[in-house]
Amino acid sequence: ISVSKSKFSDPFVSWFNTRHLAQKVVVEASSPDNFFDWLLDSVNAFLNFELIPKFSINKLFYIVLVVGVLLWFIRVFV
Repeated sequence: ISVSKSKFSDPFVSWFNTRHLAQKVVVEASSPDNFFDWLLDSVNAFLNFELIPKFSINKLFYIVLVVGVLLWFIRVFV
């Protein structure tokens, strides 16, 4: 018979608490004037996802937009 010297009965609880993995999350209810802010935040977080370091999806869309406008500008004036 082995006797654990842990103050917790479950070894997982002991491991979890020693590494301070528990976090407190505070959720605030949204008011009607910022009802869709969660959607804008989610889309912004998705577009800021970096495919490779310092190259996000947002920058990829900017590049496509600038190239498209440049080609349209050249087509109009040439």
